[in-house]
Amino acid sequence: MIFVVYALLVACVVLFSARLGYYVDLLDQKTTMASAFIGGVMLAAVTSLPELMTSVTSVAFVGKPSLVIGNILGSDLFNVFVLGAVFLLYFKGLRRARITTSHNTTVTCVVVIYVLLLVSLKTGSSLFLYGVSGLSLVIFALYVWSIRKMSGDEDTSGEAGDVSPLTLRQVVLRFAGYSVLLVCASIAITYASDYLGTKIGLGSTMAGALLLGIATSLPEMISCFVLARIGNFNAMTGNIVGSNIFNFAIFFVADLAYWNKNLYVYDSQAGLLITLGLAANAAVLVLVRLLTRKGGAEKRPAAPVALLSAVPVVSYVLFAVLSA
Repeated sequence: MIFVVYALLVACVVLFSARLGYYVDLLDQKTTMASAFIGGVMLAAVTSLPELMTSVTSVAFVGKPSLVIGNILGSDLFNVFVLGAVFLLYFKGLRRARITTSHNTTVTCVVVIYVLLLVSLKTGSSLFLYGVSGLSLVIFALYVWSIRKMSGDEDTSGEAGDVSPLTLRQVVLRFAGYSVLLVCASIAITYASDYLGTKIGLGSTMAGALLLGIATSLPEMISCFVLARIGNFNAMTGNIVGSNIFNFAIFFVADLAYWNKNLYVYDSQAGLLITLGLAANAAVLVLVRLLTRKGGAEKRPAAPVALLSAVPVVSYVLFAVLSA
């Protein structure tokens, strides 16, 4: 019975997130905000709402910080796996795509956070200060900095304009309604994942990485394929890298909810997620820097683009194999 409930909750998360992504796209049509900001901040925040709610629920109600670690690290690794897979599937369009420079900053911040987590893992310290970790404060500061970079980026959206009959007020109200539904489904899936993980003998970190991490990353995967099919690689890249930096900012929120307790509880799976996540995002950073160079496909040799795109895919496969 719990498997059926879990599957239904996953379906609800996907459905509600897809609708939210649609209304964010309408906001893009009806406003003049930069497309990098739309994809990297607004759409990323929307598709990462499940990670936010499940993480807060994990510490505030379930009391298992390892679920948060597994959820965030698992989601981020799955996100870059999706990014690499989509890059390989839409390789021809990717080599001619226009990626804005703000994504360089975002991925750099993600890589820096992975390095900080690796140092915390090796030293066993998260710089605990006045009820909250100093590591969480640094992570949140990096998130704010990346947002500022994306908000000031140039607009690369198309010339389609506003084609929806809905008014801005109607879009905002529907966006708010689906947000509430997504929050409720996200809270419920946390309890279901914890129970299911216990039922089949998974550890808390593993349950967070697989049951929560994949389920809450499905919205990013769906939106990525949709954006790639229409050739909007800039918004697609922004969605993934923006979701990853947003996910890390969730550590700060979860740390506040877990006040005066240590959120950064690591086990062997967490160490593996950090190591592979660092390798995968380092490859994405080099790839994004390559794609932000001016010029067409002739400036982007096929072999390096393909190899760099494959690294996140291989990293996630390695995690799945080594954790089995």
